[in-house]
Amino acid sequence: MPRDTSYVPVRNPVTRTGKKFRRKVPSIKEARMIRAESILEGDAIAVLDVLPTVRTIREQPERVTYYDEEGKPHDYYPDFRVETTTNVVVDIEVKPKSKLRKAKTHAKLRAVSQHYERQGKLFRIWTDETIRSEPRFSTVKRVREHAKADRRVPSQCELNLAIGPTGACSFREATERLGGEAKVLHLIAMNSLRIDFEKALTDEALVWLKNFSGGGDATLCI
Repeated sequence: MPRDTSYVPVRNPVTRTGKKFRRKVPSIKEARMIRAESILEGDAIAVLDVLPTVRTIREQPERVTYYDEEGKPHDYYPDFRVETTTNVVVDIEVKPKSKLRKAKTHAKLRAVSQHYERQGKLFRIWTDETIRSEPRFSTVKRVREHAKADRRVPSQCELNLAIGPTGACSFREATERLGGEAKVLHLIAMNSLRIDFEKALTDEALVWLKNFSGGGDATLCI
């Protein structure tokens, strides 16, 4: 399905003014630049962008009105809204773990979490520890380095023949059969091949076809 490249967030985090860090991160899934307010948000986009369980990523998708402990209304804009391949929608707040120790931030996010719970909606807080967890984060960066390459994606029949009748093989075997490491990493970035991002991408790491049932597609539960 073609992506909506004209998507505009409710609140634009990338502006010409302001003291905060601003950036735009290229997305494979969205086929556009995703706006971010920080380096950590940019890293979160990178992780979400290569996980096979994620279908769409939307930044600053909606203004949410929540109430504090005194009953006063406040506006909140989730950093990202993610839709998974199983049609689950989750709003994500990206926040360094050090900032969660601040009483004001803690109280705000507790109130936001309670609002989502009352609404029957899913809300997650992603810290730097979650986003930059190893070995996943190193593998994410390694895969994304080859996402932009202009490489021909083999047909499903060609992939089936290369990977073998079991539907899976080692990373080393995949590189030998498909024309090198860069090609295999590109195919992983394009979600034509899959790996377990929670494990180190060594020569013996498992690489599998999308219809293979023995992989680890549930990595990093959103």
